Amino acid sequence: MFRNAIALMVRSVPEATQMALANFMADGHFASHLRRMRALYAGRRQDFLRVSHATGGGLYEVDMSDSGMNAIGLLPAGQGDRALAVQAVQAGVHAFPLGEYGAGSLTRPGLLLGFTGVVPHQLPPGLEALAKVLARTG
Repeated sequence: MFRNAIALMVRSVPEATQMALANFMADGHFASHLRRMRALYAGRRQDFLRVSHATGGGLYEVDMSDSGMNAIGLLPAGQGDRALAVQAVQAGVHAFPLGEYGAGSLTRPGLLLGFTGVVPHQLPPGLEALAKVLARTG
């Protein structure tokens, strides 16, 4: 109850936090951070594409924009993305069913796969585990 009351009374970021962020940006640290993160994420994107093509051949099709932090693993028609997402999580891979991100039916089932938070040495075993799950159900 107290948390709700505070949320109603305090509707902005504290001034000290705003000032620290303004200084961080004014000093060029934010631009520098963005450059580093773009380079890091571009490398992880390329790694994801390379490893997913090597491990998931024919089990799913990768759909990925030139920007962003996620990929979509499009599945063959008729597969249940929700059930596959549960099995993937049980295998240690966090995959989210596309069916939970829209209203109505999908033209094709799929899994939302994040890649920017995955360190390079975790990518091959994770995508191999996903491929094993998909191979069992396909």
